[in-house]
Amino acid sequence: MFASFNTALFFVATQRRQIESRIEDLSTKVATNEQIQEAGEDLAIELGRVLESKIMVKGIKARLEKLQ
Repeated sequence: MFASFNTALFFVATQRRQIESRIEDLSTKVATNEQIQEAGEDLAIELGRVLESKIMVKGIKARLEKLQ
């Protein structure tokens, strides 16, 4: 359980950095419509992964609360 939780925390930190980097890249240069579209698609995929992680963490939290 704790390994899964630590993996989720690492994933969240990594995703934050990647999203911030993507936003910085798009805002510091003139982006084409294709680049913006690609960034949106990538972010949509990452959103799915983030939601899966959130569900997993909620499950871990529920199991830990039952142990109390």
